[in-house]
Order: sequence, then structure tokens, then C-alpha cells
Amino acid sequence: MDTPNDTFGQIWNRVLLYAPDLPPPLAQEFVKNAYTDAIRSHYWSELRQDEEILFPTQYTTGTVTVTNGSATVAASATAVWTTSMLYRQIAVGGISPWYTIIAVDTTPGACTFTLDRTYGGASESGASYIVGQFYMEFPSNLLVLEKIRDRNNGWYLVTQWYTQEYLDRVDAKRTSSGTPVIAVAAPSRTAADGTVIPRYEFWPKVLAERPYNYRYRKEVHLTNSTDRILAVLHPELLVYGALKYAALWPGLAGKPNPMFSQELYKSYSEQYEDELQQCIISDENRDQQMVKIADDVTRRFPFDAKYLQDHIW
Repeated sequence: MDTPNDTFGQIWNRVLLYAPDLPPPLAQEFVKNAYTDAIRSHYWSELRQDEEILFPTQYTTGTVTVTNGSATVAASATAVWTTSMLYRQIAVGGISPWYTIIAVDTTPGACTFTLDRTYGGASESGASYIVGQFYMEFPSNLLVLEKIRDRNNGWYLVTQWYTQEYLDRVDAKRTSSGTPVIAVAAPSRTAADGTVIPRYEFWPKVLAERPYNYRYRKEVHLTNSTDRILAVLHPELLVYGALKYAALWPGLAGKPNPMFSQELYKSYSEQYEDELQQCIISDENRDQQMVKIADDVTRRFPFDAKYLQDHIW
């Protein structure tokens, strides 16, 4: 069982024991740099997160009035809009471009949306529309989206290779709908507090309620309030990593850094790499599975329980 590791504060203070002439803010920065290097060098098991998402059913009741140059969309009296539509997308006429809804007025008979940008099409009243989750939002700490599984069909969506430019070539108006087969990184959304929300476009677009499971790799950062580093990382790893950066710092005017040395840099780099490899081996041993199945199997391959029972020895 893993025991809690040192906190961020404990680690950068240990760096100062080796480098007492290093300003504390630099010691903190160098530890953060070493932590980032370590986090991005391996797919650490502790950073894997499994989540679920549910696409809502599209909403098309009534019509809308849109005005060129305005970010306000007005609904006809028959439309009933709710706050659950916040941050979904609206497509006037049922085709792209899609606008993201950033505010909803649910006044009965006089509902309005506020769009993330002004409407660029021709002014129109009585226009058909679709409100749907065409850009699915993911956690703000997402670093790598590893896999998305269609629970209804049991296959994985393709999350690599394809781009928005590719979709613009094969389905510029985004009229294709049905069962998605790929998920493409879409423009992110910036929340009011400045948080960047990653988004992916599922294609063809989803019109009915549909569940998905996904696994992603989390992004983590060190802060003054970090109560511990990853359990599998040795504190010495970050100490050596920070000292490696310290050996590259020449010092201040009139106060040179006595650790400024290529030899020390090389020495601490080697110790850092040795510690890193030990941590990686430890993590892989902990995460080892008896049977591993490649994720790149054919998307519609009948890889179910019966197939495994019949074919896996």
C-alpha cells in the first residue's frame, strides 16, 4: 500500500538544503518544472480517470428569430427552453455553423438564448432549429483522451488522426446524423472564471439520448496547497530534477550561483533519470494486467464475452 509522499513545501525546502543560495521562489519553480517533466514522461496509472457522458435528445420544438449581428435568439411561443440547455449548441436551419448557448432566459412564451458570438447569417424569423450537445464537454484537467466507448454497440470511437478540417471536407454543413464513429477535438470553451473546457465533436452528430464511457489522463500541477505528490513518485526524483535546473541557473548580478556547473547538471540529470526509471517500473508493475487487449482492434470487431471464451486460451 502506498504511503503519502512529501508535500510540495517539504520538497522545495529539501532542495534548499542542497542549494542554500537558491532563492525560494526559484526552488519552487524548479520543483514544479521537474514535476511537469515527470508527469509527462509516462502514462501514470494514478492519473487515469474513468467517467461517463450522456448525450441529451435534440430539441426542435417551435421556431426561432435570429438577427444578423446580434447574439440574442428569440423563441416562438410554443418553445419551452430550460437552463439544462446551457452550453449546448444551436444550429439554425439544422445546419452548421453551430453556436454555443451561454445564457438562457426561460420566461414562458418569451424564451431567449444568448450565443457565444453574434449571429453571422441572414436575419430570419420563424426559422427551424436544433438544440443539441454537438460539442461534448470534458473535464478541465483533461490532458489526453485515451478512449471513448459506445456502450450501446460495444465499440470504441476513433479519437486520433481526424481533425475539424477533415470534417469540413466530408460534411461541411454537418447534416450527417446517426451513430458516431469518430470524436474530433473541437474549439475549447473558456468559462467565466477563465477555466478552459476541452470539447470534442462526435461525428455523425447525435440526435437521440446516448451514453458513452471514456477514460482520460489527468493533468496535474503543483501548488502551495498540494498535500502530496503522486504516490508512485519518489520525492528524491523531484529533488534531483530541481537541482538539475538549479545547475543551469547562473545566479544574480554580483552574486553568482556556486552550483552553476555543467558537471553538476550532468550528475543530477543522471540521478533524476535513474529515479524516474525506478518510478516507471514500479508503476508498471502495480498496473500490470494478466491479459491486455490492444485498443486498435477493428471498430466493429465482435469482441464480446462469447468471442473471448471461444478464442482466448
